[in-house]
Amino acid sequence: VGNIQPITVTKGRYKLSEALRIARNLSTLPHLLRYQDRASMSNSVESRVPFVSKPILNFANKIAEKQHFSEEGLGKDILIKALDGIIPNKLAKRRDKKGFDLKRRKWIKGLDPIAQDLLNSNEAKNCSILNIEKSKNIWNCHKNINSQLNSYPWRIISFLQWKKLFKIEI
Repeated sequence: VGNIQPITVTKGRYKLSEALRIARNLSTLPHLLRYQDRASMSNSVESRVPFVSKPILNFANKIAEKQHFSEEGLGKDILIKALDGIIPNKLAKRRDKKGFDLKRRKWIKGLDPIAQDLLNSNEAKNCSILNIEKSKNIWNCHKNINSQLNSYPWRIISFLQWKKLFKIEI
């Protein structure tokens, strides 16, 4: 959003305001908006992000560091103060996060038989560019409830399906 300036490093550390500006404009915010969009769609909810507008982001980039946190060290202090009297205090000061269930685990569980068939197929066994045992291990770890979800297992399964469908010899 706008012209992004390089980070100023002070004694080997980022200044808080610069780190937050980069998170809002380059890294975290775009990713969070993508997840928010997918989560709301998967739950059949039309969602809006009212605090993500150019004027609000420009304002957020100018907030002094000391205004980001309350005296108790709690974040979003300026927002909580701005909403005082508009939304109930119980809601404004709540610290537990409520979110959408992405249902990814359920989806992965349903995909497992297809993934296992592909990973054990002749297409997989005859693939010279894929370490099939490592790929099986990645998929099986991915199914584990405690594992971090990422796109690598999906890429392996998609690649094997593409290879099978189009009879590609690699």
